[in-house]
Amino acid sequence: MRKNVAVGMLTPLLAPLTGYEKAANGLGVTLVVVTPERIRWKTQEVQGLVWSGESWTYQVVPLPRAMYNRFYGSKPPIIAKLENILGPQKIFNHVTHFDKWELHKILAGSSLRPLTPPTTLYSPTALASFLHKYSYAILKPRLGHLGVKVFLVSADDQGYHLYQGSKYPVSSYSTFEELTTKLEESITPNFLIQRFVPLASLDGRLFDLRCLVQKDKSGSWIVSGLLSRVALSYSYITNISHTVISGETALEQAFPGYDLLSEVKNVSIKGAQVAEQTLGSLGEISVDLALDHDGNIWIIEFNGKPMKGIFHELQDTKTLEQVYQMPLAYARHLATI
Repeated sequence: MRKNVAVGMLTPLLAPLTGYEKAANGLGVTLVVVTPERIRWKTQEVQGLVWSGESWTYQVVPLPRAMYNRFYGSKPPIIAKLENILGPQKIFNHVTHFDKWELHKILAGSSLRPLTPPTTLYSPTALASFLHKYSYAILKPRLGHLGVKVFLVSADDQGYHLYQGSKYPVSSYSTFEELTTKLEESITPNFLIQRFVPLASLDGRLFDLRCLVQKDKSGSWIVSGLLSRVALSYSYITNISHTVISGETALEQAFPGYDLLSEVKNVSIKGAQVAEQTLGSLGEISVDLALDHDGNIWIIEFNGKPMKGIFHELQDTKTLEQVYQMPLAYARHLATI
């Protein structure tokens, strides 16, 4: 009979991490929710919540030999201290909230540069340059999430137009100075300007692709889930979607006769590898991709703490089980090597 292996879930809050119990049982994993305050450094023990296979109990157990970081943000100081005990690379997802500007520079310095839309830090001068070159530009915060404060700006013969969430402008201006004065109410130096990529559409609704890239039980990157968010009919962004469908279905419907699936997966895996080289140990990320009208792939952004719950909308039991299993399988691998 296979012996259970303890896997730590490093979090700021002592609470059950529901959703992982079934995966843990299937993999022979004992989950231990670990918070920094409850680690007993001298004895290398932790007072945590333990999933025994049937219920969560509060008890003292040996410090797990590998951990899955569930803090949201930059690398927590606790990771370095734990790695002094457990060994290097025994804790994955060092960074879970990516700085979009830093990540853009990482990708732009790699072979993926042709797939990254031109991006720079916000300034009125930079915005004027983007509008002159491309007529459209996206403005978004370096550390934003969930599509909050994502603006679209355009320029044409009638002037300058500002959009927020909708294809219809919220305001228009006759001069560039009027536009930038308005933007100063919301835009800070920590905003980015990115070339706007006109997305391909399904039945008139724009869509993107989200690849969940995770390490498997041997530590190799794989695409464990692929979905497409189809935008509301009036929106140019997919963060608030009309529907969620499988990525394979979206590709087949939007580009019949073209085999783009393997390229999408390869780009996503390469992106995870490039990010990890600079950011430190990772075990999962999601990669948001855009396809333009010609089927060209563009990397829009990465997420360091992917929301697995969105995969429930696919009603695909196999995929849903896999996205929860992979990080535990990888952690189990780390704990036994």
